[in-house]
Parts: sequence; C-alpha cells; structure tokens
Amino acid sequence: MADVSERALQVAILISFASGFLAGWQANRMRRRFLDWRKKRLQDKLNNREIQLSRGLLSVSNMKSSKNQQNDWS
Repeated sequence: MADVSERALQVAILISFASGFLAGWQANRMRRRFLDWRKKRLQDKLNNREIQLSRGLLSVSNMKSSKNQQNDWS
C-alpha cells in the first residue's frame, strides 16, 4: 500500500465532503424547482376547471369522461 501523508488524506476527505455537499445541494434545488413547477401547473389546471364549472361549460358526463382520460395527477 502506498504511503499517503496525513495532510494529503485530510485534503482528499475535505474535497470529497465538499463535492458531495455541493452535489446534494444542487440536487435538492432542482427537486424543489420541479415540485414548485408541478404545484403551479396543477393549481392552474384546477383554476381552469373551476372557471369552466362556474361558467357551466362542463356537464357531469363531460367531467366523468375527462377524468378517465386524464390520469396525470402524479
């Protein structure tokens, strides 16, 4: 096994920790942005549906058929 100085080992551990920390931080930022986008998209869809319902543009039969066609609530 090669001799590794204690200083080099400390630097390697520090770099490893820092890169893992930054990667996790960036991944969490991307996840939060996705969740915010999905929340806004679903709220917009709900608002549009409520507007259509308040105007009487959707009947009960239309709602049932569109519910079967659109199963993308996840």
